[in-house]
Amino acid sequence: MNLRGPAAGPASILRVSYMSDRIEIVRLHSLPSGLEHLRDEAVRHGFGFLDRLIEDWTGGTNNFSGSGECLLGALADGRLVGIGGLNADPYLPRVDLGRVRHVYVLEAWRRKGVGQAIIGRLVREAQGRFSELRLRTDRTAAAAFYIGCGFGPVDDPSASHSFKLVGCAQHSPARSSRAASSQVAGTADPRYKGAQRIR
Repeated sequence: MNLRGPAAGPASILRVSYMSDRIEIVRLHSLPSGLEHLRDEAVRHGFGFLDRLIEDWTGGTNNFSGSGECLLGALADGRLVGIGGLNADPYLPRVDLGRVRHVYVLEAWRRKGVGQAIIGRLVREAQGRFSELRLRTDRTAAAAFYIGCGFGPVDDPSASHSFKLVGCAQHSPARSSRAASSQVAGTADPRYKGAQRIR
């Protein structure tokens, strides 16, 4: 899969060749209709991260509004079938690290390019802002999916996979924002419950 395609406009459109549905990858500025359906399915499969997404968004601790951050939805004929976000990585004190978060695609829409379209758009959104994207998964199927999208495994307590972006932001030893200064001091960014800086 080519994740370095042309920059997308407000919505990336993916035509799934063997389906009549049109998939749009859109930037979300509020929690979308249909998120509860994704959340319910995710919980049935043992995933709690969409609960955390909803809780953090409604509580104001993470609404993906920082520099370079975004929350994307995959819509099939206007219906939410997938979601994924990009934050500054809260685990290391570097401004050039992004973190892929809360990626979930409805089971009926998997293996149809929807997840790859979300990841591809997140990578394009990260270009020019981050030099590396990181994520953490402990699921074999998810790890295989991310490797298929170009991520490589890493031996790091705060991440399982990373993706190097070419020609992006330069490495900086410490963040300049208020949230980052709390990380440099050794405490977690309040937007990320349970996040602890790795020493």
